[in-house]
Amino acid sequence: MGVYRQEAQSRRMGWLELFRHDKSFMPTAIQLIQQVEAIVDAQPLIMRLPVQLDLATDAVALGLMRAYNLDAGNAYHIALARAEQVNSFVTLDQGFGAVDALNLYTCHPTLLQAQTTATEILPFATPTLP
Repeated sequence: MGVYRQEAQSRRMGWLELFRHDKSFMPTAIQLIQQVEAIVDAQPLIMRLPVQLDLATDAVALGLMRAYNLDAGNAYHIALARAEQVNSFVTLDQGFGAVDALNLYTCHPTLLQAQTTATEILPFATPTLP
């Protein structure tokens, strides 16, 4: 939740820790999530996958974490997508660049240089990307 990054940093914590300690941010966060969901649902080219957390998904995610040194979030994104035969991602997350055989659509310069399967998309970027 990037909109809370500045508040979290001023308290010397991450946004997730901020939400755990100060519940007053939660109603606004839920409203923002619902707005994003509405935008995503209105786009016919964006696919929302069902979340099927089971032992097979866990095994794939753990294998990805071991093989590519991924964090759990990225590993589960990829594992859940692969369970639905999805192999393409639009992302700014550099973690996806480590994984072979993914089709990445991005404007992140590091991903474009390091990933031979990355395809540049514009206008998606701002010069202030981390």
